[in-house]
Amino acid sequence: ANPTPLSCPGVGPVISASLNADGNVVLTFTGTLHSSDSVTGTFEPVAGATSPYTVTVKAGPPVPPTPGQPPAPAPQIPAAKFYIVR
Repeated sequence: ANPTPLSCPGVGPVISASLNADGNVVLTFTGTLHSSDSVTGTFEPVAGATSPYTVTVKAGPPVPPTPGQPPAPAPQIPAAKFYIVR
């Protein structure tokens, strides 16, 4: 079940977030999307970002083991990102 998208309407740029069927976040926005690795960090424009913009938040599927080989490393979950619009 998808939760109700969050929305921050007002004067100027607007951003809302929802989950798609794959469990990824979909950002819908007006203005220019910016991101940072830290909530208090420097926010830079996201190159080529257009609305809607999908943010992958889930790791990929596990890699099946190959007989006679050591186990493959676990899929990596992307690092946290913070988004704003200006």
